[in-house]
Amino acid sequence: MKKHRGFVASYLLTAIALIVIVTSGVTFMQQDLSRNQVIFDSSKLIQSQISTIHTVLTNCALLYPMGDNGSGFHKSYPATGALASRDCPGSTFSNQNLWTGRDGMVLPAMKFGYSNWKYVNDATGVFVTTTWANEAALEKSAANLVNKYASGQLEYMFILEPLPRIPARSGILKYWIIKE
Repeated sequence: MKKHRGFVASYLLTAIALIVIVTSGVTFMQQDLSRNQVIFDSSKLIQSQISTIHTVLTNCALLYPMGDNGSGFHKSYPATGALASRDCPGSTFSNQNLWTGRDGMVLPAMKFGYSNWKYVNDATGVFVTTTWANEAALEKSAANLVNKYASGQLEYMFILEPLPRIPARSGILKYWIIKE
């Protein structure tokens, strides 16, 4: 009788071990699927936002080519500053803000841990940047996006050491509208 109890106990232990292994595998697969979904969703978000931002800024320069932003650089484009508060130089509207929605365009909200877009118009060109910190899925997403644009139009930089106002292990995504 004791021999049979040991025999049954070994089957029970084997069954429990298999359940633990299967449960661990399923959990790992779910985490991997979730991470891949974040990579896909954040890539689509950034692509959509880049398209909207590019369209709004380019339309401003094309519709009001005589605009003057006062900076001396790319005068028909807005001057450097927070993207949300940029005005279209030369616009004939009383509210010249690019993001009033009068043309159907509003500044897209950032998600997934990205910072709000920063806008720069200087001697190097016209570009927008966004940053993120300590998120491997966003790093992978940004690295994948670079291949979807013309060479040099979208740049991805990974920061290992902290910079002023940028923590270590973060990244910067820079999209060029005009590159000198």
